[in-house]
Amino acid sequence: MSKPTALIYRHQLFKPSEPFIHAQASRLVAYRPVFVGRKTLGSVADGSEVRTIVGASPWAKFANRLWCEPQPFLDVVSDQSPRVMHAHFGLDALYGIPIAQRLGVPLVVTLHGFDVTVKRTRLALSGKPTEIRYAIAARRVGDEAAKMLCVSEFIRNRAIEYGFPESRLETHYIGIDSHSFSPAQWEKQPRKRILHVARLVEKKGTHYLLEAFGELRKRGFDDVQLDIVGDGPLRSRLEQQASRLQLGEHVRFWGGQPWRKVIDLMSGAYAFCLPSITARSGDSEGLPMVLLEAAAKHLPTVATRHGGIPELIEDGENGLLVDERDVNGLVQALGTLLVDATLHTHLAANARRVVEERFDINVQTRKLEATYTVACGGIAR
Repeated sequence: MSKPTALIYRHQLFKPSEPFIHAQASRLVAYRPVFVGRKTLGSVADGSEVRTIVGASPWAKFANRLWCEPQPFLDVVSDQSPRVMHAHFGLDALYGIPIAQRLGVPLVVTLHGFDVTVKRTRLALSGKPTEIRYAIAARRVGDEAAKMLCVSEFIRNRAIEYGFPESRLETHYIGIDSHSFSPAQWEKQPRKRILHVARLVEKKGTHYLLEAFGELRKRGFDDVQLDIVGDGPLRSRLEQQASRLQLGEHVRFWGGQPWRKVIDLMSGAYAFCLPSITARSGDSEGLPMVLLEAAAKHLPTVATRHGGIPELIEDGENGLLVDERDVNGLVQALGTLLVDATLHTHLAANARRVVEERFDINVQTRKLEATYTVACGGIAR
């Protein structure tokens, strides 16, 4: 018997910054994933079945973008008989609703953070049709979706504040396959390396990390390097900041890198740092997947009490937490981690253990499939 089809919907599929979408879908056992979107970005994962509307007429694409016309998507899935549709991000779900309705299937939505933390006024003034539509009509997602999955309890609480019905909201950690990650080999490196992997935008707090690293250098930490992996609108400004702080060769900006390269860099790192903050727009973290990956690599993490991060990291047990924008706190936490080998070993071991116990992707995906089945009326066929 063939498996029922689950349409995995995202406007831009296979974005390098979103490997978790494919990772989750690839673990489906009871359902067959078919990826559906406007276009693909980056490399399509091997073995993936993908349907996009790149071949649709300019008018059809315009109609979809401007008023959610579903026909171009219906055309590319006409040979499918899906049982459920799963949209990632609330903005995408708003466009997925008419598609799911025309197909006669339930819509499951994953809310990741941006979609329930950015102020509606910022979305409305963005000049982007997708964001403007969401600012006006986000409530429709709550009215029409069969279930809304929140990547952390923090995001669930924010979704309630955003006006979504509490009865349809459920906290669901995506998880990772920790067993596919080998431990980092920091002892083989000529100098201790702090790794920061993030899109270079305000909420990632990279500015504060650079300030803290500059202070560490002033305090005599000469054998430490900071590797910054990622790109974004703030890159030039951050590079200028590093130059002003005279960090020279001790800071390296790697730019955007493929996921495999990121994991290679983790293998030689001594610690991971993600000092996330609440951006002026309200944008906040749900639960950054990169923190799960660092933990699976036995990397101790210094992060902030922000968003869903404390749902993964318990201060002093499997990482160190400081307040948002607290440069002195970052200096103290990183400095302590760099000199206290016993603490480093303790945090590293517990980081891996917590991921194995609470964030296993296979366990979490079985829960996702159960959600699909309930949304389908209790029968996956």
